Amino acid sequence: EFSFWCLFSAPLVIATDIRNLSDKQQILNSEAIQVNQEWAGAAGDRVASYRDGGEVWSKPLSKSWATILYNSNLRIRKDPITVTLTFTDLPGWGSSQNAN
Repeated sequence: EFSFWCLFSAPLVIATDIRNLSDKQQILNSEAIQVNQEWAGAAGDRVASYRDGGEVWSKPLSKSWATILYNSNLRIRKDPITVTLTFTDLPGWGSSQNAN
């Protein structure tokens, strides 16, 4: 959930006593927090959805993209799925553009 909050540029509010969290690493992830704090004109959104439950979520950053590859069927199916992402799947990246 924390990764999605960061991708959506949502306010990061922790509604618990963090002294009692068993795993603080997730909320201390500086890269995820940087994605949350950087506003390049749009929040993240789903850019691809596959029949097997695979989803690609992405947010434009000033010089790159933040992307989440998500298995929405994880609670139903335990077998692994394959999610493929190319730059052309990201909004604003045409086939003539490159990663530079």
